[in-house]
Amino acid sequence: MSNIEPAPGQAAWWRTDGGKDLVTAVALLCAAIGGFVFINPNGSSIYPGAGGLTWRTLPFIYAALLSALSVIYVIQSVAKLRRDLATGQVAPVDSETRIVLFRRVGTLGLLLGFVSLLKVVGFAMVAPAFLFLLFRLYKRGPILGDAGISLCGALALWTLFVPILKLNLKGDVFDPLTPALLGLIKILVP
Repeated sequence: MSNIEPAPGQAAWWRTDGGKDLVTAVALLCAAIGGFVFINPNGSSIYPGAGGLTWRTLPFIYAALLSALSVIYVIQSVAKLRRDLATGQVAPVDSETRIVLFRRVGTLGLLLGFVSLLKVVGFAMVAPAFLFLLFRLYKRGPILGDAGISLCGALALWTLFVPILKLNLKGDVFDPLTPALLGLIKILVP
């Protein structure tokens, strides 16, 4: 609970559903802008491949889509916040509200951890862990089911990004899994 109370007849914007949505929308917009900034942080040379695509084309498209969706989310959140403030609707602080807040903060923390570890240990190792922790955060299903879906989903995404789209998602520090999976792909698909 906050010790800061709004003026009489005025709702605390941060306790309204619109205010909570606005905070999430702004965080997503910051992540999207960060995607544009960090697509090529080292200033590597960019050579067009087949069809004029480069290794940064797909991340740039993702950052643009996330930016567009985030702007829409911000606009909707501001409209919702105005309605909530006009009607004085403040969400009660109960256990469900705390769980939702914990899950929002947990999701952002997992995303930041995923992005931070991606270059260190590689996509093949961090994606299953990220998906599993995300499923557990939202209590999606039984632990073994979540583990299976995490492994299968991460493998499917890795197959799309690395062998098919040729993205370099290998870890710089420790990644024994990517070379093993690439070797398995070479055996299966000669």
